[in-house]
Amino acid sequence: MGCTTSIYKHPKTLVVLMHPNPDKSVRNKLIIDEISKLDNVTVRTISSTKIDVEAEKKVLLEYQRIVFQYPVQWYNVPGVGKEYLDQVLRKYNLKGKQLIVVNTTGAPKSSYKNPEVITELWNHIVHYCGMILEKTFTLFIE
Repeated sequence: MGCTTSIYKHPKTLVVLMHPNPDKSVRNKLIIDEISKLDNVTVRTISSTKIDVEAEKKVLLEYQRIVFQYPVQWYNVPGVGKEYLDQVLRKYNLKGKQLIVVNTTGAPKSSYKNPEVITELWNHIVHYCGMILEKTFTLFIE
């Protein structure tokens, strides 16, 4: 998975996996298993809408680079991810932080009329939060 590890070279990177069923995941689990082997990466899994908001905010402050990873559901983050974004992201504590977005789909790119819509959300989030969007990766089934 050379492609995957190349985005995690920052000395302190937080990966937030937003997945309702991480134990049943195939592709997201594979990615997380690989990046978990790296010394400079911390992985947090959000699989429930019961989120310790203050703890999650505190963790975000400790990292300069944040990776949000999730399976695409209806062109968007799954419900657990939406809840996390609604409750945890705050404009005042994320200014200047770098963001990478990694998402997986259950269909080929040709199934999507406008596949760019999948990552459009993040342009608005980084603008609102003052973050820097480094890269988005959408992994389609081909």
